Amino acid sequence: MQGIDTARPLGALTAALVARGIGFAARYYSFNPGKNLHATEAAALTQAGVHIVCVWEAAGDHYEWFTATQGMKDADAALELAVQCGQPDGSAIYFAVDFDASPAEIAAGIKDYFAAVKSALMGKYEVGAYGSGLVCSTLRDLGLARYLWLAQSSGWRGSKAFGGAHIYQNAPTMIAGIAVDTDVSGDSDFGAWAPVTPAVTQTVAIPSARDLQAALAAEGRYVGAVDGVWGPHSQQALAAHYANAAA
Repeated sequence: MQGIDTARPLGALTAALVARGIGFAARYYSFNPGKNLHATEAAALTQAGVHIVCVWEAAGDHYEWFTATQGMKDADAALELAVQCGQPDGSAIYFAVDFDASPAEIAAGIKDYFAAVKSALMGKYEVGAYGSGLVCSTLRDLGLARYLWLAQSSGWRGSKAFGGAHIYQNAPTMIAGIAVDTDVSGDSDFGAWAPVTPAVTQTVAIPSARDLQAALAAEGRYVGAVDGVWGPHSQQALAAHYANAAA
């Protein structure tokens, strides 16, 4: 499935996304309200048939950010935002590692950060990781990330050889004047919210006055002309019908 990711709100651009064949949009949770997905935007996207992928990023391009304490704070904030947006249980929140992390950095702060994130989410939402091939594969092997999103920077550690991502980020483009990164799903299940399924509306046929008169005449309750003119005799026959049904 083709997708995009952007820090810009997309609620007013659903028609443009659908016209471009965009099946999912990745949007942010963070400490910056202007960057974040909101409930009205989420509703507009899903009602238009566009899946939503959620990703947390506050300072994901700084290694110093990745501590167990910060992981707990980020996950708690992401949980609150997800509930406000109506994100369904069991879908994923990706957490971004937006730099070329070394093995030592992953084994220390990044591992501890994701362990805290997983603990804080408590299974309500699945943990996803955005980053290099090395980040994704290591967190997967440690059981700290269920979903993997490979960053477009192919020169990062382990990225060229990594083929197990649920989402692959590709080159940027413009849609309706907004700069976005393009993405493609690598699996049918990539932790997204599914679009809203429209409720099935049952159509109930309402009989005409002529049809009611004919039915009542067949019961022997109406003896007038079957002409669709609803008068006292028709009303009396209908009342007798209901009285018999209730008896």
